[in-house]
Amino acid sequence: MVVNTDTRPHNLAIRELNVSSTELKPTQSTMLQFAAEKKGQFSFVSDYPGYPETGYQGMLIIE
Repeated sequence: MVVNTDTRPHNLAIRELNVSSTELKPTQSTMLQFAAEKKGQFSFVSDYPGYPETGYQGMLIIE
């Protein structure tokens, strides 16, 4: 479940896994389901213009 708790639009993208959400307006949420094909650490970001550079990012760990 991805929830936008910010006051600006965001999305969530895991580029290495080819997974992304649609644009989420403030308070909107969506469910992302996917089958991981490999283990590892994968960066995720809000790749809405300007956000990765300001720290809207994290790490998904699949073991």
